[in-house]
Amino acid sequence: MIQQFKENLISGIQTAPILFIPHYHFTYVDEVLESILDVNERKDFNLDMNSIIEFDLAHGPIDFKTKNSLSDSFSEGLSGFFKEIITPKPAPKDETVKDRRIIREQHQLFLFKNIHGELTNAKCQSLLQTFVEKYEKQELGNLKTIIIVSNSFISELPKEISKLFTVIHIPTPDQDDIEKELGISDDLLPENIWSRKSNFKANGYVFGRSFFADEKTFKRNRKQLVSALHGMQLYDIRKVLTTIQKLEDEINPRYEHSHCSLAEHILREKRQLVNNSSLLEVIDLQPDQKDRIGNINNLKGFINKQAQVIDNITYYPQKLPKPKGVLLVGPPGCGKSETVKSIAAIFDKTLLRLDLGKLMGKFVGESEHNLIEAIRTAEAAQPCVLWIDEIEKAFAGFGNNDQGNDITVTRMVGYFLTWMQERNSLVYLVATANDLSCLRPELLRKGRWDEIFYLSYPDKKGACEIFQKCLKKYGLFLLDGKDEIITLSGDVKVEHKLNSLGEKLSVSKFSGAEIDSLIVQSFNEDWDLTDKKSVKLATVLRLVDQVAINKKKSEEDSLQHKIDEIVLDYKIASGQKSIPKESDMRELLKEKYKTKTSDQLISEYKSKGYISAS
Repeated sequence: MIQQFKENLISGIQTAPILFIPHYHFTYVDEVLESILDVNERKDFNLDMNSIIEFDLAHGPIDFKTKNSLSDSFSEGLSGFFKEIITPKPAPKDETVKDRRIIREQHQLFLFKNIHGELTNAKCQSLLQTFVEKYEKQELGNLKTIIIVSNSFISELPKEISKLFTVIHIPTPDQDDIEKELGISDDLLPENIWSRKSNFKANGYVFGRSFFADEKTFKRNRKQLVSALHGMQLYDIRKVLTTIQKLEDEINPRYEHSHCSLAEHILREKRQLVNNSSLLEVIDLQPDQKDRIGNINNLKGFINKQAQVIDNITYYPQKLPKPKGVLLVGPPGCGKSETVKSIAAIFDKTLLRLDLGKLMGKFVGESEHNLIEAIRTAEAAQPCVLWIDEIEKAFAGFGNNDQGNDITVTRMVGYFLTWMQERNSLVYLVATANDLSCLRPELLRKGRWDEIFYLSYPDKKGACEIFQKCLKKYGLFLLDGKDEIITLSGDVKVEHKLNSLGEKLSVSKFSGAEIDSLIVQSFNEDWDLTDKKSVKLATVLRLVDQVAINKKKSEEDSLQHKIDEIVLDYKIASGQKSIPKESDMRELLKEKYKTKTSDQLISEYKSKGYISAS
């Protein structure tokens, strides 16, 4: 991957007037440029270290290698330097006169860093346009290339000049890049490494003897280290390993200063990288998160197989696409959010939540920039699980018709769809949705999701399982008179009573969230200082009946309100005070918009090819 960046940079220098590298690791860009200009490395590249000159906003022209100022008298600023690139000052004919030229004949590369703020200046923009025009007409003499490195995106630059730039991205290091950076790839290891009695040093990194005690131990440690560093930029890799060496004097599998392993410490650093970003949120998981939700056995089986692939990705065929993610659909309260957390717990990976509403900015291009930055941050934390809640609302404004589309949302969706399809990172995407009818088919098609699962209202067995788990979560037990039905440990003593309760909950269409709330409400109704643990069955049954009646009335009122609005809209549109056979119209609307039963929902999901999570 990094070798590809170097090749792209060489190609850009040979063919483009202005290169733009959006990155913050200036030292690494210097290293790559040095390797390109090293005559010992490249015999076919007609440039050397004397070919490049750098400009610093604070000090003016500086020597690329030493970073020392080249002229105390240069005071014309950035625009003056651009002028001199376009029209260099002639050499003095009189040899007794001091040569005060900054740019000379051998200078063909001009390096600028973090000058994006200065590019809003109209004079600088005009000079860059002149440079490109003269480049095209071959009026610059020797081939010249301007290289701009900046911690900003091309979309943040003025549109007057952004089209003049050729963008070259620095990719995230892959497994081979990391091994070579650390000096521990197979081709860089000395033959006698296993017989060494002292530390192993490579590329400035010191590995303790315990890291390479024998070949099997070394390969295991290398795999864990590289896997932990995967997704981080080179700058962050160097920073975390340098810190470890300062504290430990060496890199070893047991990192004593954090009382955890080396890999675990690096994963903590990844988590901190995410916390430094305001665009993503790290979600904490409970120790028993895997078992906090029931009735999702199908989904658990699928996720366990996906986790096996991710944990052994080194041995997975490289040509096959990596696991991408799943989409969870179902009515509100059926445990989709809790299921996402359980998925992350099964993977045993960090769970990040992306709130697309936070990405929306007030400036042109800001929203797209925020989305790109959020995705890059997630990829820096890989392997991880990325959660988008209620994706249909997040992408509202995309898809109904051309006139109704929000342009910003459409561009964001376009980038997001491309990333979903093409990504090769270990970011496992999990999204939830209450209603997929609002989403365009391109968001749902195969290749963007590994599978779509539906979660419906639990059946009798599922309701019993959820009730048990919620009781255990709160440290409560279910009591009927003096008989324990469910103990504190979650064991069932009177099964037929629990089954009867489960049947009642299922018939009344209680969601997982409603079952959880039911237990809390039941406990609070009977609670006193002498009884701190029990939930009364009689109270639970009474509240189930009460809630069921209220739910039915609420659904009827909501349906009636919807029908009234439609009828009123029709009367206004048609200019009529009454509608012929209004009662017939109301009956049709009532049938169309009434709340679907669990069986109807499940039948609809199955007809669309979605898989049951239970």
